[in-house]
Amino acid sequence: MRGKTEPRVSSVYSDWASVLGGGLTASFIAASTFDEFATAVRALHSIPEAALAKLREQSSNSLQVAVGPGGASSQSNPWQTNRLLLGNYLAISLAWSRAEQDRLILGRARITHDESGNLLTRYQENLFGRSILSTGQMLCDGRLAQSSMICTSTGRLYFLGLQAPTPPANLIGGMLSGGALYDFEARIVAGRIAFVRDHRSEVEPRHLQGYMDASSMLIDRELANLGYQADERRRRAAERLLSFLREPAPSGLIEIRADALGQVTLAFDHLSVDEAEVEGLARDRR
Repeated sequence: MRGKTEPRVSSVYSDWASVLGGGLTASFIAASTFDEFATAVRALHSIPEAALAKLREQSSNSLQVAVGPGGASSQSNPWQTNRLLLGNYLAISLAWSRAEQDRLILGRARITHDESGNLLTRYQENLFGRSILSTGQMLCDGRLAQSSMICTSTGRLYFLGLQAPTPPANLIGGMLSGGALYDFEARIVAGRIAFVRDHRSEVEPRHLQGYMDASSMLIDRELANLGYQADERRRRAAERLLSFLREPAPSGLIEIRADALGQVTLAFDHLSVDEAEVEGLARDRR
């Protein structure tokens, strides 16, 4: 609350949600303001107003210290949108190749900071035995995260538009547009794409990279390779993701409806991560 410490793993918010009860979610505890959190907790537990007033004053003083000239924050907030975007992802979209029509293409995405502190996007696919990499700077206005990426193999430009995530940001959805790489007609193509967070974050990902049949069962298998625990929620999340990717465009415009993406995002936000295994892998890397 005083801005002096940050949790090393997001599971601390799940732990607090279990302790507090009353249906509070981990994402709400992580992202809520002091007043929002205090109101929710007072509805569940008897807390003296004097205690809240003292904590509110401490929280206010901390925020004043943390904000520097021009409104720039001198402390990093792990739940700011730019921080939530960072990570390794399994990228899933419908295949653009006519030879692979009605199948999925699975790639790897990574969002990091460059040397200047700007967001940088790396998107990689394995096509016909070749690794195809596209990179570009990403800009986020708090609602949309957009990146113009250049393919290092062909020099072609690809545009990525994602809806800014909310905690815990297990899934980020949006649109990828450009031109099919191996296509005689050089068709201009656009389609929905989903970034599913890889909680293992290994140098060599366990998830598949390449073409895969459009099957929720196969997507569920890849979610296991990302570190998500097996249960009914994971299977439902896989089904919703596949429906989102295959949703038709009745108006002629390929668009991302906020409600459709929201349902998929919510399904992934409720997935449980095998924290013990993920933490074990992190210790091994260190």
